[in-house]
Amino acid sequence: MSDKFGFLGGKQRIFFCGIGGVSMSGLAAICAKNGLTVSGSDCAVSEETYSLLQKYGIHIFREHDEKNISGAEVFVYTAAVKDSNPELIAARKAGIEIYTRSAFLGKFAQGFPHSVAVAGTHGKSTVTDMIGSVFSDYDPQTAVLVGAADKKTGLSFRDGSSRLVFEACEYSRSFLDFHPECSVILNIEREHTDTYPTLKSALESFSLFALQSKTCLIDRDCENTRKIIPLLENCGIKTLTFSLSDKSADVYAKNITSSRGFYSFTGCFKSEDAFECALQIPGLHTVSNSLAAALCARYYGLDTLSISKSLQNFQGLKRRFEFLGRLNGADIYDDYAHHPTEIRATLKTARSLGYKRIICAFQPHTYSRTFSLFRDFTAAFTDCDLVVFADIFPAREVNIYGISSEMLASSTENAIYIPSFQGIYSFLAENAQDGTMIITMGAGKLNEISSALAHAED
Repeated sequence: MSDKFGFLGGKQRIFFCGIGGVSMSGLAAICAKNGLTVSGSDCAVSEETYSLLQKYGIHIFREHDEKNISGAEVFVYTAAVKDSNPELIAARKAGIEIYTRSAFLGKFAQGFPHSVAVAGTHGKSTVTDMIGSVFSDYDPQTAVLVGAADKKTGLSFRDGSSRLVFEACEYSRSFLDFHPECSVILNIEREHTDTYPTLKSALESFSLFALQSKTCLIDRDCENTRKIIPLLENCGIKTLTFSLSDKSADVYAKNITSSRGFYSFTGCFKSEDAFECALQIPGLHTVSNSLAAALCARYYGLDTLSISKSLQNFQGLKRRFEFLGRLNGADIYDDYAHHPTEIRATLKTARSLGYKRIICAFQPHTYSRTFSLFRDFTAAFTDCDLVVFADIFPAREVNIYGISSEMLASSTENAIYIPSFQGIYSFLAENAQDGTMIITMGAGKLNEISSALAHAED
């Protein structure tokens, strides 16, 4: 067994409760590849994930039952698992060593000589994968854990031993379980309002996360991330910044140009070294993401040629402005955007591609987010011609707020509400025509509709 798992004290049999999640499945696969005996359970594991985990010899239970954990020495569970889960109850009763996913990942990360954790309200999956790709091209022994699947490899993880690049989610303050060598903070906004009722509470949590690293890379263009820079510097945390235009940043961009939404730029370091970059994924926000990845790579000593080559070859993640196919001449896309800022950025990118008409189908994610950011949601769809609202995806919540997608539709211009997936599918299929982009958005399951539309002519 790898030294990365020394914190387990020789324990070999590990059970993942909620193994179907992207982050959990990647972590489970790495455990199995390193010689641990892995099993897990999930009521909603996809066939794709099921097949992948079986490939690594992982047994998956489709239902939660206390019998499933028989023989397990270590129990890992996601934040979505409730105290009433029979497997968690049984693990506690049996005295099995128990970790939350973030606590397990935090211990795992400490087994690497170098570690990079990427945090932020938006973009952390993409930037984690960007940094991981740059390092992997330079050093194949780089390990990566992302909350989405890479388009090129189809996987959300890479195994390795020299360094770990991983996504640090702020939900439930889980990123406070991490003590990375280098942290990256892309932006800070109101999000996960069930965890952070105020922006101040989010700023405090991100500050604590940054203080647990030796070096922190920060977006100088974000007003809220700039607020924590003095605190970090006063506490002796090395702080480096990136910016789209601010020449006082450690890396910034100049000569930014675009062609149908795809950007090229020159990245400039304070050392006066520069690199040219023409990106394969669209959107101005992608330039900022690339600068974050470039700064991280440069911090670890990579040369500008390696950085430039890797960024220009980067193809992005699945469910991140992903083109799926065509129906009746319409282009079908899917995107994971579920926060108003993400929606605006994605639709601005969509508008820049030159389509005659953009139809967005959106499934809000969680009642608390929809309620707390209601006004922001109603103003987020200005760059599409029509938005179709699906019912709210509840995830871990019950509707104590009296909020609904029908209320969103009635308060949003050029919006309609359709209660069923079949109804949304039929409406979008009927409106698919030349010059139209149809894009599904949300962290729920609306991508099932876009996938079906894209394959309707097969």
